[in-house]
Amino acid sequence: MTVIQAKVTHIFGEPGEGNGRFLKPSTIGQWQENLFVGDVGSGSLQSFTSRGIFRLKLEANADGHFTNPAGLACGRQGHVYLTDSTDQKIRVFDQTGKPSKTFTNPCNTAGGLQGLCLDQSSRLYVCDSESGCVQILQAETGAYLGQIGSKGKGEGQFQLPCAVAVDSSGQIYVVDFGLARVSIFSKAGKYVSGFGGKGISVGMFNVPRAIALDRANRIYISDFINHRIQIFDQSGTWLYAFGTRGQDAGQFSGPAGIVYDQNKDLLYVCDQGNQRVQTFSLSFSES
Repeated sequence: MTVIQAKVTHIFGEPGEGNGRFLKPSTIGQWQENLFVGDVGSGSLQSFTSRGIFRLKLEANADGHFTNPAGLACGRQGHVYLTDSTDQKIRVFDQTGKPSKTFTNPCNTAGGLQGLCLDQSSRLYVCDSESGCVQILQAETGAYLGQIGSKGKGEGQFQLPCAVAVDSSGQIYVVDFGLARVSIFSKAGKYVSGFGGKGISVGMFNVPRAIALDRANRIYISDFINHRIQIFDQSGTWLYAFGTRGQDAGQFSGPAGIVYDQNKDLLYVCDQGNQRVQTFSLSFSES
């Protein structure tokens, strides 16, 4: 039996607008010692050190202007990919934080994009909530490569896909906050299984918002209305949950975006209602 412990190591961010402050931190990404936090309340994207010290504010060009940052992913070269829930554009920033390019989802022009991630082959997986699928694009050019899933309620279908992750073996996990479940697909995009459902019991969700994976491909899901983080193994078997509603360290008011630093075994959580980011160290032992 695996014994899991989650401990708060530090908290950063102050309520309000301006450098180092948050109104509604919604999404977070990590590259080396850099953290990037999108704030849907202020329509901003800020960079911090891994200890939460403010570094800079990222500004898009006119073509890549954003107001509601919804998804954030970092490439191996330090490029930052950002979506906005109001449109179908993907903004790309270089490793210095300057806008590099902007490309538009070639399959849809209505609605908005949500979460996104990159795999080890520089394929970009983007949740298209309007189409009810995950679009696969080439990360450098935005060229269309295919899609996963379709609109519906059956196996391998989505209502409102909002977050996606790819593990070290190429298996794909898609969070659907419309159906309150996570669907698992093979590397080839074939449906394998799913888990979750609407509820408050362990293993169930009330508005799942984001996903992260650790080195062992354990799955972390932010459970927004239930004010907790839930952990599952690679097959979707429930392992552990932590967090309750509140303002103290280790408590949440609507956990939103999350990212896992696989080198340090740290989980960063956008604690949206408390206008802060909390950092947890994770330990695993066998009893």
